Amino acid sequence: MKVSLKFLPILLLIARTALAVAQSAPPWSKGANDPAARKGYVFRVPDVDNVPDLHGNPSDAKLVIFIGGNQFFVLPQLITAFEHNHPELKGHIFYETLPPGILRKQIAADDALTLGNLTIQVRPDVYEAGARGLREMEQHGQVKGVVQYATNDLEIMVPAGNPKGIQSL
Repeated sequence: MKVSLKFLPILLLIARTALAVAQSAPPWSKGANDPAARKGYVFRVPDVDNVPDLHGNPSDAKLVIFIGGNQFFVLPQLITAFEHNHPELKGHIFYETLPPGILRKQIAADDALTLGNLTIQVRPDVYEAGARGLREMEQHGQVKGVVQYATNDLEIMVPAGNPKGIQSL
């Protein structure tokens, strides 16, 4: 059977979509007992088979930190330095570096997060996010003890010479 190469991209897209749908629940359940439908905020990213934003063991944690995903690059060094000063916590820190909105949804969903067939439930000791969102969460009793520790000014970047004359957002 001869298949025209012009249809190859369409066939690959169909196969990829079918694979993503098939992987959304355990194959033996045929969708009848998908644990993702039971608890917590469901966070799915097609074609990702690793969990780069969950660090440590949540069931053995003595300190749990939820911190925005854009901080992921500095956390290993900070955790190492913190553990050096607090050896009783070494190997007992769990932290998530998901986007603050995802972390907020996880907190709102009884601290549960479901990834594929895995649901973890862990309450953060520390949640780092924007001041406005934290104040709102504090008003709704979702967090307490909000402390503002940093501020920043938003800036924009334009090409050298600013050829379009952009002055603001």
